[in-house]
Amino acid sequence: MDFNHGDTVCMLIAMQKVAIGSICEIDPNAYCSGVLIGKGNVSVSIDLCFENKALLPFPTMDALRVGDAFHSIVRWSIGSLRHMNEMQHKGISIHEGSKTIEASGAQYDGVSYREVWKDRRVQLWNESKTHVVAEGVVMYVFPFDSINSKELGEDSIGVGIETSCDGDAMSMDNVCSINLVCWPIKRVTTMDGKSLLQYEELCRPGELQDTCIEQALLLEPISRKRKYCFINRKPKMIVKPSKKANQVLLSAVQLVSAIDCCAKRCCQYANREKIVAMRNEFWGQSLERRTNYVYDTMVTAWRENTTIAKSCYVFAFNGNEVCNRAWYEIHGISKTSFYRYREKFENGVRRSVHGNDGVIRKGRDHTEMGKALIRSFVDDNSERMPHKSRTMEDGTRETLLAIPNTYKQVDILHDVNKTLESMRLKPMSSTTFNRMWNTEFANVTLSKTSEFSKCVVCSRIKSQLESTKDDEMIAHLKEERKIHMRQQQSCRNVYYT
Repeated sequence: MDFNHGDTVCMLIAMQKVAIGSICEIDPNAYCSGVLIGKGNVSVSIDLCFENKALLPFPTMDALRVGDAFHSIVRWSIGSLRHMNEMQHKGISIHEGSKTIEASGAQYDGVSYREVWKDRRVQLWNESKTHVVAEGVVMYVFPFDSINSKELGEDSIGVGIETSCDGDAMSMDNVCSINLVCWPIKRVTTMDGKSLLQYEELCRPGELQDTCIEQALLLEPISRKRKYCFINRKPKMIVKPSKKANQVLLSAVQLVSAIDCCAKRCCQYANREKIVAMRNEFWGQSLERRTNYVYDTMVTAWRENTTIAKSCYVFAFNGNEVCNRAWYEIHGISKTSFYRYREKFENGVRRSVHGNDGVIRKGRDHTEMGKALIRSFVDDNSERMPHKSRTMEDGTRETLLAIPNTYKQVDILHDVNKTLESMRLKPMSSTTFNRMWNTEFANVTLSKTSEFSKCVVCSRIKSQLESTKDDEMIAHLKEERKIHMRQQQSCRNVYYT
């Protein structure tokens, strides 16, 4: 049998229809899921599944059954494929320009009421539905299933007979050798007398969220009470957008231009970009900060009219005077909230909460002065490394500052404490200095080695400082180093300019 790329085929396992797919590759030397297709095989994309639990003829790493390979490409034997024009029937008829796979599959994709019928004990009634003629178990439910080489169709199902209540009512022509019979659905009921079609309303497409209904949950009634049907449903998670997200939407901002606020038409003439920026800033704060912002604005806008002995408010937006309604509509504040704020403001309220937003630790005098001295030292002696920079969270670029290796942290701390003592301030501890160095001056480095050629003067001064213990000699060397670094820094400044 010849197949071409893109042909729609019916996929069989043991001559049983299990799926519908499309031919993807017919070359036996091609690969499918990393495996050679081989002679007598093709690769097929599964578009519609009828038997999800059927085992694949060529299992893959990701799929063992037909249902696992839905919308995937698998290998299939040519002998187990049939063209759709040879397999047309009511359940899966596909014609060009009429029905498609999706239209056909909508009846059987996911959970269908026919799947609920399987393995249920039922009663078979005569044509006039006056009495029961047999009892059995539902075996085949899909229209494309066959009994005695005859397809069931849309109006019948296959039932395995267990007991016959009226032997004359059932002819042996309708019963096959294994006691299977094709029986109309309208004349089949459950053991409690309910029609099978009741599950059609229960299992309409789109209402069930699960992909299968466990048969154990469809319990048979133990007593004469009505039967309960428990079906797993996934809860619908409703995610509501925040108030800030609603206020900064373009549609919400555009509604401002439709408001007829006053004769000056303040809302219509307001800049939309400024409104979006204002709402982002206003609604990005906490409730306490927003409330305090409203009160602070009212303090600025309040005017006392002596002629009528009544206070009035003059609000401004983007440098222009606006009316009361335009101001609260631009900020996205409701009318009720605005007049509630206004009433409290006129009763003397100026803050919604205490002015302090938290405990602010104020640095000591010697610590703040020490920080300023360290920053002055870094500015005077550091060199910028343009090839070493990083991008900060706010988008700015931070360049690494390198201090010559002739300096050590102990030397910097010693100079800072010496200056603090001259100012009659408490010296800085090494713990405070290290914490400040790691946090406030994270972009400053004291490298032990230099990436450039060594300076003869710096090397001589550094070696003499490490070898001598005379205080006068140390002070003289440090002064010489300061003069030398000042001269080098002047050359750097000329280079940078």
